[in-house]
Amino acid sequence: MRLYKFKGKIVLIILVTSSLIILFKSIIINSTYLAAEKKLCENPIFSVENALKQYEVSSKQSVKLDVPLVSQLPELLYGCEITSTTMMLNYKGINVDKLTLANEMKIDTTEIVRDVDGKIISWGNPNVGFVGDITGEEAGFVIYPTAMVESLEKYINPVDLTDEPYFKLEKYLSDGKPVVVWITADFGNPTLDASWIVNGEEITCSFNQHTVLLTGYDKDYIYYNDPLTYEKNKAVDKQVFIKSWQSIGSKALSYE
Repeated sequence: MRLYKFKGKIVLIILVTSSLIILFKSIIINSTYLAAEKKLCENPIFSVENALKQYEVSSKQSVKLDVPLVSQLPELLYGCEITSTTMMLNYKGINVDKLTLANEMKIDTTEIVRDVDGKIISWGNPNVGFVGDITGEEAGFVIYPTAMVESLEKYINPVDLTDEPYFKLEKYLSDGKPVVVWITADFGNPTLDASWIVNGEEITCSFNQHTVLLTGYDKDYIYYNDPLTYEKNKAVDKQVFIKSWQSIGSKALSYE
């Protein structure tokens, strides 16, 4: 009889313990969902799905990589993309300089055409190669990740992260990989300076575009190296960054 009661207590303890475990898991899941839902309410840029993925995928709460700083000046006035990429490669231990990368990058040689008022009416395609003069001696524009991948394959396994959700950028940083991103200068609104059609593709020209290298993040901020101002691990509010980055087309580049 005593043995039966003792077994009953064990069963009771197991049942209570199991209930507590289920309750604890439920609290964790609900807390994660509420945090994601709160982020959605605060900023509609996020969907609940993407916010939840961010909690699941980003294994570290904060990251700040010690990436060597390189200036695009004075040689490459319009070379923020190439210089940011140089910093990324140098961090990976690849000894290459910005001028070498600039010479190796693809170039769209289409000449600029202006109307009588000096307004641009046609030019090249930055998805094909760098448009204009990267040195700044003549008019220069930009090059996009699509056009950079091939020339980088001799150094790394490049990954075009264009149109990926924001949490993917944090995932790469969490894995110790800096990310080149296309944003607006001073994180303001993009300007519409000109637009033209190249082989059926509309090219929008915003001269306040800029490219920097993401080096880290925490709960509130994104950190980056700026090749133009020559500032390292500069902080910007995360929501401000996302808005600027998405306004330029969510363009990004890293490596596997």
